[in-house]
Amino acid sequence: MLLGIPHSKGYWSRRSRVGYKVATAFREALVAKGWVTWAEQATINLHEGSGNCNGYLVADFVPSKADNVALQTTDLIYAVSTSAQESKLISNNEDSRMRFLWDFWRQYPLTYGSIKIFTASRKFNNLQLTKGGRIYGAWTTMKPEERLKCTIDGKPVAEVDVSGMNLTLLASISGEIPFSTRFKDAYACDWEDRDQVKAIINETIGAGTIEQN
Repeated sequence: MLLGIPHSKGYWSRRSRVGYKVATAFREALVAKGWVTWAEQATINLHEGSGNCNGYLVADFVPSKADNVALQTTDLIYAVSTSAQESKLISNNEDSRMRFLWDFWRQYPLTYGSIKIFTASRKFNNLQLTKGGRIYGAWTTMKPEERLKCTIDGKPVAEVDVSGMNLTLLASISGEIPFSTRFKDAYACDWEDRDQVKAIINETIGAGTIEQN
C-alpha cells in the first residue's frame, strides 16, 4: 500500500491548517518510527517532470490499526478547483451543485468495507470554471478490483468504460452519427500515435486537459 504525501511547501500552506513545518515533522516521524518508507518520486505524466506527491510504502502492521475507523472531513476538500495554466491556486468555490451532491451522497454513500465515501471534487480546465468539470473522488485512484468491492445501499456497484466516451456522448448530444462502420477504438486510425489523436479530439471539444505542446 502506497501513501501519497505532498512535499511542496506551497501545498501545505494552502491546503492545511497545520502548516508546512508540522506536516514535515509528522512525515519525518512516520518514517523514523517505521510506519512508512519513501518508495517513489511522483512524476507528471505529460512530460515526466518532477511531481509533488511522493509515494511512501506503508508498513504491513499499519492498516490493521485503522480497522473500524472511518473518518472523512469536508474541511480540506474543495468542492470545485481549476487546473488552469493561468493560476496554480485552487479555488475554494462553494459550488452549490457539488454541495448538493455531497448532501445526497451522505444519505447513500459509496461504501468500501467500513469506509463511507460521500465527497468528491469537480476540476475544471479554466479560471471561469466552464471547461472540463470532471468529478474526482476517492474511488478514482482505487484499483478496479477493489472498486468493484464497493456497495451503495448494500448493493454492489458496476463499472462501465465506454470506448471513445467523449466522442460517443458528443454524437448522442448532437444527434449526428459520424461513423459508418463498427470499431473497437474510436481514436484508432492511420496516425502513428493513437494517444495524440485522442488528446487533440478531446481538447477540440473541450473535454480534455489543455496540452498545448
